[in-house]
Amino acid sequence: MTAIGLAALALLLAGLDPPPTPHVRGRLIAEVASVRPDQPFYVGLHLSMDPGWHTYWLNPGDSGLPTRMAWTPADGVSTAPLEWPTPSAFGSGPLVSYGYSGEVLLLARVTPAATLRPGQSLTLGGRASWLECKEICIPGRVELSLTLPVALEAPPPSPEAGRFAETRDRLPRPATGWRITASREERRLTLALSPPAGAPPIGDGATFFAEQTGLVEHGEPQKLQRLARGARLEIPLSANPTRIPERLRGVLLVPGRQGAETSLAVDVPLSGATQSSSKGDRP
Repeated sequence: MTAIGLAALALLLAGLDPPPTPHVRGRLIAEVASVRPDQPFYVGLHLSMDPGWHTYWLNPGDSGLPTRMAWTPADGVSTAPLEWPTPSAFGSGPLVSYGYSGEVLLLARVTPAATLRPGQSLTLGGRASWLECKEICIPGRVELSLTLPVALEAPPPSPEAGRFAETRDRLPRPATGWRITASREERRLTLALSPPAGAPPIGDGATFFAEQTGLVEHGEPQKLQRLARGARLEIPLSANPTRIPERLRGVLLVPGRQGAETSLAVDVPLSGATQSSSKGDRP
């Protein structure tokens, strides 16, 4: 990251007002046009980015910061953690980051209070913050709010509902039918992959995006070894890992036929894990 980028990052971490950031625009949208008491629904933080600019995933990789949404408390309302679409990789060795370009919608499941009544309204809001990067990095921050009417009938879709459907297609899906195991071997992590019966062979370019920061070397190539049934994916371990977890979590991107890709959510025990460092996880 450049010196300008580091200065912007320091501003963001210090909680100071950032400079104007015209390269990324944030807004809060809902999948429904109204809400019913105690019935969950989805909202989303929508970020649109100028060409060449990007924001970051849950694990930003070798540089950057993940996008955050700090919700303003509302009586009786609970908001689940953000759901992240499959990221893309930016840069090449030795420094690689993970994130999004163009636009991204980060989903959040909201459960309204059971005490809401027809004729009332529900207001959701909070502060969104992100780091936007091109040749330099600039912190972005905006206060957002969204007000929806309360009704007892089934909520109709909002004009933005199509964005939510498109985003769900980009979310990692459960690895149903797959057998995935993870182990630590010397200076690498190994994923043993067995796809469901009838699935096409695992293609070149299979990539694992680790959820934990500081665990793997993002800029080092991941090596795929095909086996009679499935494959092994070797992932270089960081030279100074923050912590070796007991479970390996992340996203496995598997190339398929004719350019199609399958994105799988991975959450498996990590055999050979040892708590060899006391640094703890990075935020």
